[in-house]
Amino acid sequence: QSICSSTTNSATPVCVTTPIEPNCGPIVGNGTNSTYLIPFNTFYNYSYSQQIYTASELGVSAGTIVALAFHYFYSTPITQNNITVYMANVSQSNFTSTSDWIPASELTQVFHGNVYCSNVDSNLVTIDFNEAFEWDGHSNVVVAIVNDRGSYEGSEERFYTHTSSGNTVLYAYNDNNAYSIQAPGAGTLSAERNNMKFCFGPEPTCYRPTHLTILNTSDVSASFSWQRHSSTDNSFFIGTSSCDSRVFCRLYHDFITISHY
Repeated sequence: QSICSSTTNSATPVCVTTPIEPNCGPIVGNGTNSTYLIPFNTFYNYSYSQQIYTASELGVSAGTIVALAFHYFYSTPITQNNITVYMANVSQSNFTSTSDWIPASELTQVFHGNVYCSNVDSNLVTIDFNEAFEWDGHSNVVVAIVNDRGSYEGSEERFYTHTSSGNTVLYAYNDNNAYSIQAPGAGTLSAERNNMKFCFGPEPTCYRPTHLTILNTSDVSASFSWQRHSSTDNSFFIGTSSCDSRVFCRLYHDFITISHY
């Protein structure tokens, strides 16, 4: 039985796991076209992209995605600061319009930080996730990347792509304003998708709840509800990192009340 905890200032549980060695599958796509537009734009200050990969392309029955990698194509290394990566299980296999973004409510943040791009290690840029993503084994997956760097490198820093079936890519970029995943505005459709490698790790012992909702808040208490990973999950949800004498925690599988007294 796993124990999840949260900090006092956050209602999002944190699962402590043992470091794992990822098992990376084959690269999805082997194209040699190149672009600076995706996964993050190197020629504009801000960008947002979403790319869909089908379940059959991932090549496994199900699993925990702990990292991804894509091809960098330039002789000079760069560090792209302030990158955020999201993922989601989705049913759609392509985008139907320039506003057909996967909504923010369906996205799970898996990484935030700086990304170092170089032409070593077969030109692969690997992003090790801060938090693993649970792929259900039958849905397609979307990889969404926000670039909030606020500056740019140039148009020569590029990434390899391949031509996919349909508009599997939706992207946007500008020089003036950072993108909000809640309302990114109109983007551009494309079939040119990054060559992408997905790395899998063992199933975690502690799943992160989804659809976390805060209910019935007052000066002395608050109630939380969430969606469990499965009906047999029995993980603890703790109000503070220590759940000390000031906090009373009651567990109801998918509902909890935290009271200060």
